[in-house]
Order: sequence, then C-alpha cells, then structure tokens
Amino acid sequence: MKSKFIAALMTLLLVTSAAPIQAREAAQFSDVDTHWAKKEILYLSDRNIIGGYPDGTFKPNQPITRVQAASMLAKALKLSLSDDTSTEFKDVAKTSPHYQVLATMNELGILRGDNGYIRPGEKTSRAQMAAILRRSFNMPLDKQATFIDVTPAHWAYQDINGIAKQRVAGGSEGKYMPADYVTRAQFSAFLVRALDDSQKLSAY
Repeated sequence: MKSKFIAALMTLLLVTSAAPIQAREAAQFSDVDTHWAKKEILYLSDRNIIGGYPDGTFKPNQPITRVQAASMLAKALKLSLSDDTSTEFKDVAKTSPHYQVLATMNELGILRGDNGYIRPGEKTSRAQMAAILRRSFNMPLDKQATFIDVTPAHWAYQDINGIAKQRVAGGSEGKYMPADYVTRAQFSAFLVRALDDSQKLSAY
C-alpha cells in the first residue's frame, strides 16, 4: 500500500513539474504569444527546427531569407549536411557558417541559384517558397490552374498549383500573390502543413 502511495505521489510530482516547462516553452519568444501563427511557430521550436534571436524575439512578421528557409528545411528534413566543398558560390565563402547547408540544399536541387550566386540574404517570395517546399517534400507538379494571378507562363506555375493541391498554401480572393515576400511566420505555417497532414488546410 505504501509503495502504491509513493508511486502515485511521484506521478503527481512529475505531472505538476512539467507544467512550468510547458509554460516557459510557450513564452520563449516574447513576440509570438498573441500571433496567429503561434501554434505553428511553437510546433517547429519544440522540434528544434527554428530558433529566435538573442533578444528573445522570433520576429514573425519579418521576411524570411533564403538561407533561413534553407536552414529550417535542412533541420525539418533531418538532412546530413554534405562535407563536399566543390560547390562554388560567388556570394558565399566556403568558410561561411552557412556554406554547408546552402551547398547541401543546392546539391539536392532544392535551393537553386543562378550564374554562381545563391543569394543567401535575399527575401523569399511566395513563388520561391512554393518551389522550395514542393522540391523538399517531393510533391507532384500540377498543371491545373488554381489562381487567377498565376498563369502557365509563370516560372513557378506548376510548383504553386502543386502545393495548393496538397493543401500547404492557399490564396486570397482567388489570388496567390507570387511576388509577395513570405514572412517567418508564414513560412513556419507552410512548413508545418508540409510536415504534418493533420495541420493542412481543410480544403483545396
């Protein structure tokens, strides 16, 4: 009887001691508590896919850069970063802390540059986001028109239709707005939907 009481007490202590940890986790970013993407941001944070800034913020409304998107995807996909240093970038030195992840993503064909430039600090557009996510999760390309502002002539037409069909990203009033920049919060939401079917949009 005594051993059962001790076991029950230990279980109670474990449950109650976990509550402050969860509370701290939810409050780890000072600027997301009331944000619409709080759930998605914490989902990724819990899995060590994203981090914040030294001042304790996440900056959810700040546009996400190509290197930030690449880093998140590499962690989400649990990629082993390549040790090959044969890839040459005109705008990223091989001694850069970002070189390895960018080279790996480039080798896999997920993040593509042009004319030797990978453009790590460039803001990511919604069209680029569609292409990067579709390639990362091997979603099928789709030729069926989905948005009135994305025609077959657009370079990411099939990528955008593809992620829309997979209920990873939607639009507004029939528009996708491919040239708009993606924020850190928006990219977090898209990535969570790609990772977890239960988090996808309710309908195509």
